[in-house]
Amino acid sequence: NKTEKNENQGYIIEPIDDRHVNRYLDTRNLDLNLQNMTEIEKVVRLDHFLWWLKTERNSYLLKKNDQPLLYIWHQPRTINRETVLIGGWFVCSESCNVVDVVYALNWQLKVTDKELPGLPWVAVIKKSNRFVLSLNKRFGFGIMDEIHPLFKVASECFSSANIKTFNYLFR
Repeated sequence: NKTEKNENQGYIIEPIDDRHVNRYLDTRNLDLNLQNMTEIEKVVRLDHFLWWLKTERNSYLLKKNDQPLLYIWHQPRTINRETVLIGGWFVCSESCNVVDVVYALNWQLKVTDKELPGLPWVAVIKKSNRFVLSLNKRFGFGIMDEIHPLFKVASECFSSANIKTFNYLFR
């Protein structure tokens, strides 16, 4: 978990630590992020602190020219002896653009492919979020239906994601 720098483009991706606990929550609770999440209620500070102390996520902050742009995270999950990767991201401000998101997702997939080779990804994306769906398709994710072998695992990883509202994906 070391800092990744791309001097040419001004990007820095750094692992987060306890100094980020409040900013991570405040960013997660932004209305522009809540609208696409599986859990759409704002998280209260005490609940966040308790979650923070036990989470197994690997979380990072993407900055460009020292401006925080987005948090990105991933973690392995084992459900019924099947281990998969789950992940997500949320923006820190409206100044985060498509190029920034593509940079972060590309970095994340390179890291996880190297560190956890062969581990399948499962994800959910709100059906109304066509932008993120097209990005994930670009990175090799496909939509799964309820008979897909990983669907049950994904539905347990994202128990609040109704199949009527969310696309289920795998990579």
